[in-house]
Amino acid sequence: MSVTAEQIPGGPRYSGNTLTATMMLAVGVIGLIIGLIAAWPKFIHGGAALSQGSDMMWGLPVVTYAFLALSSFGVSMVAGVGSVFRIEGWDRIAPRLFTLALGLSIGALAALALELGHAFRTLWAIPLNMQVRSPMLWMGAFWGAYVVFLGWLLFRLREVDIRDNTVRLLSIAIVLTCVGALFTQGLVYGMMIMRPVWYGAATPLYYWVGSVVTGLAMALLFLNITHRFSHDGLSEAKQRVMQQHLPVIFLVALIGYAIVVASRTTAGLWSSAEGVQIVYQYMVGSPLFWFEVLVCLALPLALMSMAKLRGNPLVQAAAGALAIIGIFIARYEFIIGGQLVPLWKGSWVPALVEYSPNSVEWGMFLIGVFLSITVYAAGDRFFNTGPHAGD
Repeated sequence: MSVTAEQIPGGPRYSGNTLTATMMLAVGVIGLIIGLIAAWPKFIHGGAALSQGSDMMWGLPVVTYAFLALSSFGVSMVAGVGSVFRIEGWDRIAPRLFTLALGLSIGALAALALELGHAFRTLWAIPLNMQVRSPMLWMGAFWGAYVVFLGWLLFRLREVDIRDNTVRLLSIAIVLTCVGALFTQGLVYGMMIMRPVWYGAATPLYYWVGSVVTGLAMALLFLNITHRFSHDGLSEAKQRVMQQHLPVIFLVALIGYAIVVASRTTAGLWSSAEGVQIVYQYMVGSPLFWFEVLVCLALPLALMSMAKLRGNPLVQAAAGALAIIGIFIARYEFIIGGQLVPLWKGSWVPALVEYSPNSVEWGMFLIGVFLSITVYAAGDRFFNTGPHAGD
C-alpha cells in the first residue's frame, strides 16, 4: 500500500496526487470562459440569439442537457454497482465516479437553465402546478432527489469509508432515483404522439441502454486520465476491475446498444407511420450517421472485443471517448430528428425543417461540458477522492 493511499487517523479517507485534478480544473475553467464568451449574446438578447424557432423548439442546448443528464445517471449506476454490492475493488472507484456524476448533473442543469427563458421560475412553477400526469413533473422530482442524495453521499465520504452502511443506503437511493429520472425523461419524448420519431413505449428503454453505455465509457475515460493511463500503481483488486470487469461489461453494453441502434434504424426505414421513414432516410443519408456507427460504435466494439487490447489504458480511454461522441451524436439525431417533420403537417410537406446550431448554441454546449469538468476536478480535490482512493 502506498503512502498516498493510507487512511491516516484523523485525516482524509481518500488522498493522492492532485496534479491531474489541477490540470483538469485548468482545462475546465479555460473551456468555460470560451463558452461564456461565445454564448454572451444569449445573456443580452435572450432566445432571439438562438437558431431554434417555432418549427425547431428544442435545439443543441436541449441536446446538451439531455446528454449530460443521461451521462450523469449512467455514471451513478456504474458507481452504485460497487457501492451497493460491495464488490472488491469496484467499490473503491465509486467515490470518484459519484463526483463525476454530480459534475455532469450540474453541467446539464446549466445547459437547461440557459435554454429556458425563465430558468428559476421552473423551480416553483412546475411543482406548484402539480401536473401529476406529466412525466416532466416526475422527472424533475426524481432528478432533484437524485442530486440531493448525491451531494449528501459525497459529503458523507469526507468522514467515512465507502463501505459505511449509510453510504450504502444512499447509493441505493441514488440508483433508484436516477433510474426513475431516466424512465420519466424517456417518457417525456415517448408520450408525444404528435412526434412519431419520438413516440413509443420503448423510448425509455432506449434512453436507459444509452445511459449505461455512456456511464461505462465515462468511467473508463476519466479513471484512466486520473491514473495517467497506467494501472501499475493500483491494488490487485482495483487492477482487476480496470483491466477485466469494466472493459468486459463495457463490451457487453456496446453489443446491446448496437442491437438497439440496428433495430431502431431498421424499424424507422421500413415504418409506415406518417413522418418516420422520411426522417430515417434523411439520417442514414448523412455522413454524421455513418461516422457515429462505424467510428464511434463499431470501432470501440472491435477494440473491446480483443482480449489483448481491452486491458490497455490508452485503448480503454480511446474506446470510451469514441463511444461518448457517438452517444452524443445519437442524442442529437434523436432530438433534432424528431422535429424535422413540421408539426401536424406530415411528410407531404415540400422539405424538412432546416436547423444548424449557431455559435451561441455551441457556446452553451461548451458551458455545459466544461462546467461538468470543472465541478468534477474541483470536487475531486474537495472530497479527497485522489487517484489511489482506497488502494
